[in-house]
Amino acid sequence: MSDSSVLERVRSGDLYLAVFLSAIPIAVLAHFLSSGAVVFKGHAWSVVLPFIFAFVSFLFWILSRGSRSFPPITYVFLALLIVSWIVLWILEKRDGQGLNFTTFLVPLLVIMLLIKPASFRAVAIASATFAWVIAGVFVVSIIYDFATRNSFGGLLIRIPGFPRTLGEGARWEGPFGSPNYVGPFAAYLVLYSVTCRVWSRRILAAVGIVVLVMSGSRSAILGMLVGFIVYFIFSRSPRLVGLRRPVRVGLTIALLVPFLVFAFRADPTLNGRTPIWPEYWELWKRSPMEGVGTQLIQDRINSGEYFAWFVHAHNMALDLLGRYGIIGFVMIAALLVVAVIIVGRAARRSSPMGLALVSAFLVIGLVEVHGSWLYWSIPTVWLLLAVLDSSTFAHEQER
Repeated sequence: MSDSSVLERVRSGDLYLAVFLSAIPIAVLAHFLSSGAVVFKGHAWSVVLPFIFAFVSFLFWILSRGSRSFPPITYVFLALLIVSWIVLWILEKRDGQGLNFTTFLVPLLVIMLLIKPASFRAVAIASATFAWVIAGVFVVSIIYDFATRNSFGGLLIRIPGFPRTLGEGARWEGPFGSPNYVGPFAAYLVLYSVTCRVWSRRILAAVGIVVLVMSGSRSAILGMLVGFIVYFIFSRSPRLVGLRRPVRVGLTIALLVPFLVFAFRADPTLNGRTPIWPEYWELWKRSPMEGVGTQLIQDRINSGEYFAWFVHAHNMALDLLGRYGIIGFVMIAALLVVAVIIVGRAARRSSPMGLALVSAFLVIGLVEVHGSWLYWSIPTVWLLLAVLDSSTFAHEQER
């Protein structure tokens, strides 16, 4: 790429979103490889790197022209995103929680998008960059684990219906600290690969499938399957044009329902999640409007009243209710409803990937809290990219 084309990309605003978002998985990897070492004024790479990338992104943003706009409903989504962040931030601070500085990167990016909206091409570049960075993080982490820890000698590969496929060890958690986080990120990679060209699709899907199997995350597998089903139902591929939508819905129900029945009968507790749900329901009843906050939950874990895996509800709705009450739940529910409206409109206009990604996000959220509303995390970024892609697709069609 020539210097003039790079400058034009900067001026057009095509790069600032990609630079900003790529910091999130890179910071996780740097923190993992450095074992959380302090690098600047008491802060680790997980704090320092996002600010470095945000600064470079901000420079690109200043230089960009920013002549485009989003559809009105997209501004509603972004406004809800920043308002919900403010509400949850206040609730956490009232609870006495210490929040690191990267939490402020959420409103910063939202404000940048509100003032200079990203174009369809900018969102496409950001999505591709984000996916390739995640794939790179997976590959580097696997090599690092194999070279330094030899952790794959006892790797537990868990496939639905088979309690143990290989080894007596643990499921792979990579740099993210839990296989229940690794799995959804791998599922995102496989889903996103559908939109790529042949070789990119094969590489990204291969990395995603390998990591998904290594993580053994059944919720991620289910979320991915639902994402593919949604894509199948709304796709306008020439290969599927002969199958009307009601037929596609019938086929997917016939395939999905037996899978769900089998999974629930094999493990009625959903891997120990269902006993946690009543506890969080009781927490919500204790403080319906504002929730009990994070500190009370942590105190009960420290005292031994709760097990360590009670750190969240393993259900997005119950976690919001117990932790932040009706106030927090309503804010995030409104945000997600607007997101579904945006991606749903795009799906009806032959761009179903946004709806597929949001559907996967919500399905995983039934049994796992896999994102953060106070920080940019991989799940909240993929929600943002799904909405922006669907929004800018509509504008691109009009042009």
